[in-house]
Amino acid sequence: MEAPDIKLAGLKIAEKTALEVVDAIVAPYAKYYAAEKGGAIGEVLTPFIDQLLEKLKEEVVDKIDGEDNL
Repeated sequence: MEAPDIKLAGLKIAEKTALEVVDAIVAPYAKYYAAEKGGAIGEVLTPFIDQLLEKLKEEVVDKIDGEDNL
């Protein structure tokens, strides 16, 4: 039996936490800001917010543990 890889486990936990932060805080705040504070620019950006968040997950968050999970 092999000892668990603590570093890899920690990175996987960090990745899951970062994904939750994006879904629970960043996404709602971005949508709120675009709708309430963004004015004309917010109206233009609103359709792209979900695409931007998915790119953020793919290009940054999903690679924290060195594995591409999406």
